Amino acid sequence: NRKPATLCRELSILSKLFSMAVNDDLCDYNPCARIEKPSFDNTQVTILPYESEDKFFANFDKWKGQQSKDICTLVLNTGLRQNDVLGLTSFQVDGDVLRLVQGKTTRVVEIPLNDTALEIVQRYNKGGLLFKSSKTGKQLRSIRKAIASACTRAEIDPITIRDLRRTFATRLADK
Repeated sequence: NRKPATLCRELSILSKLFSMAVNDDLCDYNPCARIEKPSFDNTQVTILPYESEDKFFANFDKWKGQQSKDICTLVLNTGLRQNDVLGLTSFQVDGDVLRLVQGKTTRVVEIPLNDTALEIVQRYNKGGLLFKSSKTGKQLRSIRKAIASACTRAEIDPITIRDLRRTFATRLADK
């Protein structure tokens, strides 16, 4: 079984291929044009509630989870995207401000750091990447498993790093 969003994406790809085939006179029409795409609601509204925050952060693995915990704290305090936070380098740290080109928008942004975020950045700012894989020494690709494990141990609803970003925005809007 495929989710409706996946179906729409796959139909779009097939439709583009058929359109290219029609343009190249390899077929007469695009059969995907006759297929109605399923409607779906992919609205995401999950945030980390204040009452679950301490429980969540207390349940990161004590030995391997400190870096993941710090990354989550940084996202919760800055609203950075996963790729942006995992790719942070010393070059992007300028006092109490992060200056970076956001990966998704390729827009240059300056992100002020509060005391919590500044302490984390200073602790990891040793030249090069701030957050490195303990196995390879290279950039981390994801901390999804660490977050999922912390949620399970804390017995809270599962969240993702994107939900932490959404939590930052929600709290910012509330203030």
